[in-house]
Amino acid sequence: MKKKFHNSSGSVAPLAILFTFFSMLLIVAYLGQSSTIASMEKYRFAELRAQYVAEAGLNREAVDYLPYLDADTTILVGKQGMEFGEDQDGNPLGVYKNISCYTQLMDGSTRKEFVAKSTGEVNYASTVGSTVTVQKTVFMSMVPSGFEEFMYFTNDEEPFGPNPSSFVSFGDGDELEGRVHTNSPTVTFSEWGCPEFTGSFTVTEPISYEGDTSCLDDMEDEDGVSIIDTVESIIFPPDNSIGILKANATRVFTADDMITFSPAQKDTLIMTEIEFDESGGFWATQWWYLVPPVVEDAGTSIGFYYDSTDAGFPPVEVNSLRLVNLDGGDAYNPGEGYDNAVSLLVSSTDINGNDNTSEMSTFELGDEVSIESEDTDKIVSFTIQNPIPPGAFPPVWILPINTFLPINYEGPPGIGFLEDESVTLSRQGSSGTLNADVPFNEFQYFHHHSEPTGFGNPMDNTMCQANGF
Repeated sequence: MKKKFHNSSGSVAPLAILFTFFSMLLIVAYLGQSSTIASMEKYRFAELRAQYVAEAGLNREAVDYLPYLDADTTILVGKQGMEFGEDQDGNPLGVYKNISCYTQLMDGSTRKEFVAKSTGEVNYASTVGSTVTVQKTVFMSMVPSGFEEFMYFTNDEEPFGPNPSSFVSFGDGDELEGRVHTNSPTVTFSEWGCPEFTGSFTVTEPISYEGDTSCLDDMEDEDGVSIIDTVESIIFPPDNSIGILKANATRVFTADDMITFSPAQKDTLIMTEIEFDESGGFWATQWWYLVPPVVEDAGTSIGFYYDSTDAGFPPVEVNSLRLVNLDGGDAYNPGEGYDNAVSLLVSSTDINGNDNTSEMSTFELGDEVSIESEDTDKIVSFTIQNPIPPGAFPPVWILPINTFLPINYEGPPGIGFLEDESVTLSRQGSSGTLNADVPFNEFQYFHHHSEPTGFGNPMDNTMCQANGF
């Protein structure tokens, strides 16, 4: 039997080769991608380790030194660096180097910022056997707590000074731009308008609010969050601040030093002025200055009720005072304040019913007189002419007002002193008696310098060195 063979053509072999080629490409791509991911992970790990090493360098070398820095720039660790830590194989985790400390002024401020810088370096072997070096630099900043950060700071909100009112309040017209803090247990808002706060307001516990407490609703930032925050009591100056300053000073001026040139002459030091020069030195000038004659203060303050009604007789109520116009009525006009006042009528008894003859007798021609409400929301000031003492009846003092001089009134718009409102009548003046506690009245410059300049007094006009005299 004769066999027959059939010739046929096909594509099995080329397809197999092509499939094998693409498979190899996929394997190579996968291996390349795996290698890249591994390299990236090693690099990221090295970055983190370099950062930790740099921070360790700051903590070990700079943290304790930085607060006491007194030079421009100080290098603590150079570029050679120091090894830090050990890995699981006993090799260093890395090297920290280039650790330096310096100071700089903060933007828009006179406050000094203390800055430390450190660089961490880590080496590792790449997948191809080469050495890869990774560096990270970190910074640390310290800013001393300073009183200059406060726009307003009080330990309490109690009134003080001459002619104090019964309380201190925040009211209309008060614009507080910056940080406000008080350690007071009480904060009072005026009944005649609310203050404007554009910064933070910190208080301490326990805290209570008095007056128009609806003002609290306006004390929010642009996001509607209250600007009031509760913090621990802040003590300024710190208990040891003066001691620290003296310990680090190169020159200390003692406040009670006497600076006379004559041992036989008494001397009073009033002020020491220090002016710093761009060259690094400073000028120190001390002087006493009193304008003769220096007399004893003799101001007067008396409490009264304010009488705002148009009474017929007597012209002013007992224990009260009132400003009157030409018609004898209350002098206040909503559009003009007390500009129409011509006289001040004052009862011969004060707010407590006590005779005030001795106090009122101190008022005289040319005195500047003021009337201030108890909550200090309203005050009017003017100059008087010769006072007229009380007659037989009614016992009323008349203080004519010098209408050629200004009558100044400050208070809520459209509101004058109210009926029976507690007010204080005050005058500024002097007794005309020389103050016996002042040694003398004289002016004298005094320069304390080590080298003469050849101009005038040999001790004058010499620049002091920055490290002292």
